[in-house]
Amino acid sequence: MALEINKNSPIGLRLASRLFIELGRPPQFHNAKALLSWSPRMESVLAKSGLDYERFKWFLVWVCRLRGADGANYGNDYTATYLRAARDPVATLAKHFNKVFFTFFLPEADKRIPMLMEKRQREDEENAARQPTEPENRLRYIDLLDKWVKLYLLVDEHGVAGERGVASIRMRLEFLDKIEDAFPMLQPFPGESMEEWIDREFELLRDDNWRCKDCTYAFSIDGGDESRIKLCADCDSERILWAQDDLEWMHDGETESVWTPLEWGTVPLDHLDGGWPGSD
Repeated sequence: MALEINKNSPIGLRLASRLFIELGRPPQFHNAKALLSWSPRMESVLAKSGLDYERFKWFLVWVCRLRGADGANYGNDYTATYLRAARDPVATLAKHFNKVFFTFFLPEADKRIPMLMEKRQREDEENAARQPTEPENRLRYIDLLDKWVKLYLLVDEHGVAGERGVASIRMRLEFLDKIEDAFPMLQPFPGESMEEWIDREFELLRDDNWRCKDCTYAFSIDGGDESRIKLCADCDSERILWAQDDLEWMHDGETESVWTPLEWGTVPLDHLDGGWPGSD
């Protein structure tokens, strides 16, 4: 059964929909039955809070927001993780509502919510800017098919080219369109300066605790940095390139880099002339 929720829907149902969205739209609750069952409890916790709909909505945003990739915690990472793991998020929220709302949220709300609203507004603007404004006016490579056929294929007196040649050019142009869709050109958002764009693109790299999210790390039992025990394909390729550069320097008599055993293992044997450096 399709369920339409708008500003005229019951307030409990609107809050249930908001909680569902802020939790990342978990597929197990993506149905009318789940949202309708959530509605009465959402009305109950709203009544306990003493807030209106708009202010309570921002409490739900706060309680469901995970820590950002840059480490910034504009919401409550603990409750956000806990609710996502719960079998019934609304029941869990209702059970711990008094402590979460009155003990943790209200004392900090005046300071936290304006920051969260500003952050959310920037994210919405960035997401809107990333959407193509006029996709129907975008020139695609396949639109150049007729021009390329005339430029690169021999045509008869009637202007007709061979079918195999046209199919080959069409395949190449469609491939270029797929590449452009998969790797769109990066550029500043409208109204964003080049310096602001560069700062945004490299924001994560300025974090002292930055690390590759695709590599595998060991547990840290002493509070120090976790050691990397498995490299992703990109990092492994980068290590090999550095190792090859070091081998060239070493053959020229320069001092080699200090490698860890893991990094030694990333160097293919066929790149070594006469065995490991320093071996007989």
